[in-house]
Amino acid sequence: MAPKTSEQFAEIRRQSQQKIEMVALSLFAERGYHNTSISAIAKAAGVSKGLLYNYYDSKEDLLYELVTGAMDDAGSDIEEMLRSDAPALEKLIAVTEASFDLVKTNPRYWKLMTMLSFQKDVIENIEELIRQKRDGMIQLARGLFAEIGFEHPERVAFLYGALLDGIMVHYIVLEKDYPLDEMKAYLLEKFKRAAT
Repeated sequence: MAPKTSEQFAEIRRQSQQKIEMVALSLFAERGYHNTSISAIAKAAGVSKGLLYNYYDSKEDLLYELVTGAMDDAGSDIEEMLRSDAPALEKLIAVTEASFDLVKTNPRYWKLMTMLSFQKDVIENIEELIRQKRDGMIQLARGLFAEIGFEHPERVAFLYGALLDGIMVHYIVLEKDYPLDEMKAYLLEKFKRAAT
């Protein structure tokens, strides 16, 4: 058997990290951050603690990678939509659709983020990053609602965010019993009507 190339080692490393992060996300979301040990993550991922520590310095480092990676993935698509030259109402529809798709495709991540928002000690080292992302999104949303023609676009941006957050929390808690698609349609209908 030929020795592995550096590309093969990089791919093995990427797959191992991806598996560890998926397991950690699941355990953090289900058990909570404080109730999940590195040993439990390593065991569930089928790797040794030594290998896990080869990729991450600590449980905090692993959480940081999870949160920042997902924020970058989710936020970049929505920011791109908000910055596009599309008509304002089209942007609102696209952003709303994307937001609902994000929570449907990865509810564990959003459950974890919801739980972490009440655990300031856990997110202390990423709080500034979260604040920057949030403030940037609020400004983009404010611009969108100003473009649509709302009288108080910043207030509307905060209201829209609060409505999305509330819907997502209900969906995470109630799961299949929550009418997510109907709520998306209702939210869009109300904002479209208010815009005309």
